[in-house]
Amino acid sequence: MEIKLLYGLKNSELVTIENVESGLACECICPACKEQLIARKGKIKAHHFAHYKSEDCLSGLETVLHKLSKELIANSKTFTTPTLY
Repeated sequence: MEIKLLYGLKNSELVTIENVESGLACECICPACKEQLIARKGKIKAHHFAHYKSEDCLSGLETVLHKLSKELIANSKTFTTPTLY
């Protein structure tokens, strides 16, 4: 199963596919490789970003998860880890 990229960077901020214009009008780049993205928001497949003129990089999803995790920790101002034995 292929996992689609649902976040891109616009003006250095993470944005979701649902909050941008379709196509190149989204003005987004890949959070990992910084290549231009296209917002694919058709009627058949799930909405997602794809790289415009390059192969989809394999680091985009990992980079998004990393950035979202950092935002969650920064916004909550607490971080709990499980007990280590």
